[in-house]
Amino acid sequence: MNIKDLDGFSFELVNATLLMEDYIKNTADHFEGLIGCDAVKIISSGGKRLRPVLLIISYLGNCHDVQFCFPACAAVEFFHSATLVHDDIIDGSIERRGKQTFNYIKGDRYALLIGDYLFASCFKELASYSESNLIRILSNVGIYSCLGEFLQQKQLRTMINTEEYFLRIKNKTGYLFSAACYIGAKLAKKTDLEVEKYSNFGMKMGQAYQIYDDSLDIIGGEAVLGKPPGNDIREGIVTLPVLIALEILNGDRRSSEMIKRIITVKNGSQADFDAAIEILKSSGAVDKAIDYADDLAEEAVDDLKQVAGTKQVGDAKALWSLIRQRIKLQTDDK
Repeated sequence: MNIKDLDGFSFELVNATLLMEDYIKNTADHFEGLIGCDAVKIISSGGKRLRPVLLIISYLGNCHDVQFCFPACAAVEFFHSATLVHDDIIDGSIERRGKQTFNYIKGDRYALLIGDYLFASCFKELASYSESNLIRILSNVGIYSCLGEFLQQKQLRTMINTEEYFLRIKNKTGYLFSAACYIGAKLAKKTDLEVEKYSNFGMKMGQAYQIYDDSLDIIGGEAVLGKPPGNDIREGIVTLPVLIALEILNGDRRSSEMIKRIITVKNGSQADFDAAIEILKSSGAVDKAIDYADDLAEEAVDDLKQVAGTKQVGDAKALWSLIRQRIKLQTDDK
């Protein structure tokens, strides 16, 4: 996370985040072999460290030594990075964060080993704690991630409903955000009720983040996305803006069929793809999806207010503003 990203955060969180970043870098620097060297490149490729920052927010507030939670921060970041590598293999992705993927450069088998290396490194970090429940929590996230990816593959080029969409994003994104907050609160020895509230906060933030990401896929440029725009739509993945657009366009059969066609038909024409994207943009569906994400993030902060101090709540709001900035940058570029 760049220092400019930390504007608006409390001094405690800024200091903790910078120290955490040093810890992750120093830990990754001890990765071994060629696979370890390439795993370091994944870790340092430009991620925002959202999940470790959420863990720190959930940990702070009880005057504990903040460095105690850094192995857990590294664990959730390694876990997240591993899932990205494996997702790229499954999706056959060529680019991630503006750089060529390892599955594209060195092949799926080699990239699979990098992902496995990162998963192993994740659990090595968690093993430094006497609290064995932490490993179980992140193991469960791994199960949910697999189920979410399976759902996505099963749903490709299929028109799903809103309930199916939210189940998918909870599995693929929500549970890891939730686990990061759970682990932070648990390490700080907060009460079971507090841990539950932090966990709920993380789940809602994770879903809101995914909705933003899905919205950016439609309106974002490649410089912001780090991948070609409209990639999800092109791959036949139904997202919330698509579902909202179909609801808005219920009486416009031609426009609705155009969107459905680009989702369900493999290797559709570029003209149809461009037309469908323009319909999605002009329908107002993306704005409605973003509003939904904002409301969900506000609910998350309300959950946090019940158990956290003023600084933690302020840091949560600042983190959401940082996520929201990607939309603002894209809008400003128009």
